[in-house]
Parts: sequence; structure tokens; C-alpha cells
Amino acid sequence: MMTEPCEDGYCARARAVEAVEEVLAPLADADQAFAMSAAAGRRCEFLGIPVKTRQRATRGILDRRPLDPDFVRGLWSLPEREFKYVACDHLLRQRRFPAALLPLLEELITTEPWWDTVEQLARVAARCLRYDSAAAETINDWATAGDIWLRRAASLCGSGQGLH
Repeated sequence: MMTEPCEDGYCARARAVEAVEEVLAPLADADQAFAMSAAAGRRCEFLGIPVKTRQRATRGILDRRPLDPDFVRGLWSLPEREFKYVACDHLLRQRRFPAALLPLLEELITTEPWWDTVEQLARVAARCLRYDSAAAETINDWATAGDIWLRRAASLCGSGQGLH
């Protein structure tokens, strides 16, 4: 792979997303992907990679990444759910959860939402709430939003389920 110079960090993020793709691609299991898609009502595409296998495969990449919203968006833009799970893993590995993270979470919650990712993102939002009291206003707004997934995330935060 040729390495281009990075002036704005874009190519470093793109390479990190590609690195995730490269470590997950050989682990794909078509039979598992079919079963996982069936369980999701055929709404979602999957690679068919079990959770622990995915986490082991991506740990080295995520260990080296500071919080990077564009890295998260790059993963989220890929069609298979496992990439969205890696984005959630990346967010959950952070040490700080400022309220400033909530616009990104709202974007993700409302982009190709499904139960699996919304619950993980609600965990991040709950940590924002615990870390930064300024998050309360936004999460309260989610509770009355027109989007069912934002309401679900707010409900999980309010019930304490998102704190685990």
C-alpha cells in the first residue's frame, strides 16, 4: 500500500478505516452473515463475524486511535453492521465523554439505525451524561424528538440501562 502525505489527517483516517476493512475481510463468514441478516429482518448487511472475533481483530487498531469523529463516520458509512460495531467499540473505549460528543451520537443514532447500534450509542450518551452535566439538555430533547431511535436512546439513558 502506498502512503500519501497527510496534511489534514484525512489520509490517516482513511488508512485506519481501510485497516479495519483489511482485518475483518478475511474473517467474513457468508453463512453467519446470512443468519445475522435474517435475524435483523434482512434490513442490514453483515460480514458474519462474531463479537469476540471482531473485537480481537480490531483491538490493535483501536488502541492506537484517539477519538476521531471522522474515523467513526468513515466506519459508519460502510454497509456491513460490523463496521458500525467497530465505531461503537471505538467510542466506548474513550476515557472522556464530553457533551460535545452528542451531535455525533445524534447523527449516528439517526443514520441507518437499528436496535443493536442504538443501544451501544445510548451507552456512550449515558457516559456523556455522567461525565458532563451539560449533556442533560440534549438527552432531554431526544426524549421528545420525532425520531423513535433518539427517544429510545434517551429512554435507555434515563433508565440507567445505558450506564453499563
